[in-house]
Amino acid sequence: MLLSSIKASINKRLDKFLTARIPASSTKTLDSKSIFIFPTRFGFAYLFVMVLLFLLGTNYRNNVIILFAYLQASFFITAMMLSYYNMKGLVFICRSQPNSYAEQQGHVSVKLVSDRARHNIALAFADYRSVPVVHFDQETRVNVPYQVNKRGVHSLGRIKAASRFGFGLFTTWTWIDFGLQATVYPKIKQLPQHYVMKDFNRSEQQQGEHIHSKQGIDEFAELKAYVQGEPLSRVSWKHLARGQGKLTKHYQDAISHDNWLSLEAIAGRNLEEKLSFLAYLVNQNHLQNMRFGLDLGKHKVEPEQGSAHSERCLTALANY
Repeated sequence: MLLSSIKASINKRLDKFLTARIPASSTKTLDSKSIFIFPTRFGFAYLFVMVLLFLLGTNYRNNVIILFAYLQASFFITAMMLSYYNMKGLVFICRSQPNSYAEQQGHVSVKLVSDRARHNIALAFADYRSVPVVHFDQETRVNVPYQVNKRGVHSLGRIKAASRFGFGLFTTWTWIDFGLQATVYPKIKQLPQHYVMKDFNRSEQQQGEHIHSKQGIDEFAELKAYVQGEPLSRVSWKHLARGQGKLTKHYQDAISHDNWLSLEAIAGRNLEEKLSFLAYLVNQNHLQNMRFGLDLGKHKVEPEQGSAHSERCLTALANY
C-alpha cells in the first residue's frame, strides 16, 4: 500500500510537471524545454572508465593516460550533443481522434516532419510496445498501437518518443500529449448459427411501414380496364389483339421496411454481450450495404447507410 501510494504521488507530480512543460496540442515541435536526456547503462559504464583513467593518469602523472581520458570526455560530450540534436526541431502531428474495439488493438497515426535526416526514434504509449523509425528525412507516418479492454471514451495519455542515437551512450526522450480521446466500441461477438431473435413488435411510426407498394414504373402489377385519358403506351395491345378487351398495364415500386437493430430484441446473458451482438450486426449490415437503424431505448439512430452511419451506431453502442 505504501509503495503504491508513493508511486501514485510521483506519477501525479510528474504529470503536473509535464502538463506545465509540454501542454496538450495536436502539433508539437520539440525544443530545449520538451527534450530530456540521460546516460544509458552503457553511458554510465563509459563515464566510470573515463573518470577512472583520469584518476590513474593524475595519480601516476602519466600525460598519455590523461590525454586519453580527455579524448573520452570530448567523445562523451559529442555523443550527448548528437543525441540531443537528433530530436531537437522534430515536429509531431496528430489531429484525428482514434477508435477501436474493446480487447482489440487500435492504432494512432502520428506524422513526423523534419528538415533533415533523423535516426533511431521509437514511439509508444506507456506500458506498450514501441514502434521504431530507423531513418527518415522530411516526413514519415507511424502507427502507434494501443489497446483498451472496456468500451466507452478513454483518454490514451501521452506518447513517448525516445532515441538512443549517438553510439548508445544517451537516451533522449519526450512525452507528447495530443489530447487523444479514443472511442472504444463494444467487443464484436458473432451471433451463434442457431440464434433466434426475440419477438419484437413496434408501431409503424417507430419501425417504418411493412412492405407496401405505390404506383410507379418498376415492376408489373396488374391489368385494368382502360380508362379514358390513360396513355396509349400502357395499353396491352397483345390482349386487345386476342379480343380480350382494351386493358392497360399498371406498375408498382416495391418499398421494403427499414431494418431496425434493437437492444430489446437481442437475447444475451448480460448487457455487454447484447451490445457485442449489436456491434456484430452493425458491421454485417454495413458490409452488405444495408439501410438500418439502431434502437437503444431512449437513444435511437435513424435508419441510414454508409460508413458515417455505421460509425454513429458503433459510437452510440460505446457510449450506452
